[in-house]
Amino acid sequence: MHIKKIIIENFRGIRKMELELHPKLNVFIGTNGAGKSSVLDIIAMIFSRSPIFSDGNVLSINYKDIRKGADCIFAGLYCDVFNREYRLNICYSETNQTSDTAPASENIVAQQKRKIIDDNDVSLNFPLVVYYPANRLLGDVPERIRGFRPVINQLDALDRALGNELDFHSFFGKLRECFHSSNENEIYQDSFSKRFCSQKKAIQNALICIFDNFSSLRVEQNSFQIIIDKDGNSLELSQLSDGEKSLIALVSDLAQRLSIANPTLENPLEGEGVILIDEIDLHLHPQWQRMILPKLTETFPNCQFIVSTHSPQILGEIRSENVIVLTDSKDGIE
Repeated sequence: MHIKKIIIENFRGIRKMELELHPKLNVFIGTNGAGKSSVLDIIAMIFSRSPIFSDGNVLSINYKDIRKGADCIFAGLYCDVFNREYRLNICYSETNQTSDTAPASENIVAQQKRKIIDDNDVSLNFPLVVYYPANRLLGDVPERIRGFRPVINQLDALDRALGNELDFHSFFGKLRECFHSSNENEIYQDSFSKRFCSQKKAIQNALICIFDNFSSLRVEQNSFQIIIDKDGNSLELSQLSDGEKSLIALVSDLAQRLSIANPTLENPLEGEGVILIDEIDLHLHPQWQRMILPKLTETFPNCQFIVSTHSPQILGEIRSENVIVLTDSKDGIE
């Protein structure tokens, strides 16, 4: 799955923009106010209105998002999903809001979603859409998760995936359930144990691929503390730096979501999806900035990454065909 083209009109500082996107990696660069976050925000807003890729929580658009002097916002996505085109358009004005998608009867993904909901069919894989916004700072690692809804089927991979703030608390709830349950085979049925073990394996494999000095993420059975080995030393996740915690949580969250969405894949890290990351360089040391995009695209080879950055270190490791430069001109963002 990947976005082939996006059209944006009258959204914030964007007057009119039409972009053909690379199927693997797109890196938006530009000065502050050049519209990098706006492009990622509108993509997330469009997907949140889709009955296919959303968990039902719609990201809000308001009159302040309409470009000054314009009457309405228009935005459209053209996606390739399992070799079929999926279209999604939205139009917003102060008095009216409409959305339009390709007919569900023509879309194989809609059929899969109905089978998952109606028949609890666990033999199907499902594409993923996730947005990691710039305010994804992890903060304190919670000791207990309250109000947590456990994983039921592969559509739970979309749970809170397109919010204004990524809820890592939800991730930690799934993580603790996954690691605890995979060690308690006597209590859980085989199907659940296999599902939890697959998630645990996917998280461990992703961390090994991304980090050279981190390994063995686990949950202590008695205290429920999240522990990780760094350079051979065992540390609580809360003892790491903000940059380390944030990147570990992002990579682990993505790996777990792909595992939930793709129960039949031998390697769920090869699942398909569109991954939006605003300020990919957030809190990362320059050495990590150089490696992050090559590592992500290698670890998750069938995901399309759409990211923004200010970092010259990141740009030094990617090809020019993957870079989109945004500028703020008198005619708006181009």
